[in-house]
Amino acid sequence: MKKKNTHSWEHLQHFLIVLGLIFGVALIFHFFDPLGIVGRGQGQADVVAYDDYYNSDPESPFWDVDETDPHYYAVLHAYNTGVFDGYADGSFRPYDYINRAELAKVIMFSFTYVIYDNPGNNFGFWDLDTEAWYIPYLYSAYLNGVLSGYPDGSLKPADTVNRAELLKIFLEAAVVPLEGCTEDIYLDVKAGDWYCKYAKFAQDYGLMGADYGFFYGEDSMTRGDVAELFFAYDIFYLGMQ
Repeated sequence: MKKKNTHSWEHLQHFLIVLGLIFGVALIFHFFDPLGIVGRGQGQADVVAYDDYYNSDPESPFWDVDETDPHYYAVLHAYNTGVFDGYADGSFRPYDYINRAELAKVIMFSFTYVIYDNPGNNFGFWDLDTEAWYIPYLYSAYLNGVLSGYPDGSLKPADTVNRAELLKIFLEAAVVPLEGCTEDIYLDVKAGDWYCKYAKFAQDYGLMGADYGFFYGEDSMTRGDVAELFFAYDIFYLGMQ
């Protein structure tokens, strides 16, 4: 009489159980978290699977951003993860420049920092209107070391943010591990430049592209550019951790 191969049957049972568990977990994520969104916390950003955008045909909530716009997927990501809400008229305005006060609000909310009440003063910066809408956000960003002032004692809330400043503010808020910059990393970013370490981090993780070897740190940034940075960070940095 032939002996039954009990080991093979046990292995098959084990395989079927594991397969069932995997399938069950997949169903839960499909129905309860279809975009793979993970809660955003201080120093963190939401993670949304890259393929969930590019392998689907999502509808834009903004009339001025459609699938022909280069910022299309980044804007969808920014909307789905609460980075931007858009305007009352249903527009996003991806090519509007963003200033330091506006960026502070976006960053502090997106990384879920505590927003402190208006302190009732300019907290040391002569060019701030103590009654302005932006005071709580600038004050909170300043207290957390996300935003700093200039040597002349100003904070320049209405100044358009440039590429280097955007990267610094974003990465300081994200609390990423930054390394020193000991060598030139772009033709226009030298080892001694104040933003070299931020540009290096962006280069290492593909957060911002270069144009023929130039970083162009002085370029003015738009709302679409900010959305692109959040998208790249969530996919290429957090998504790979």
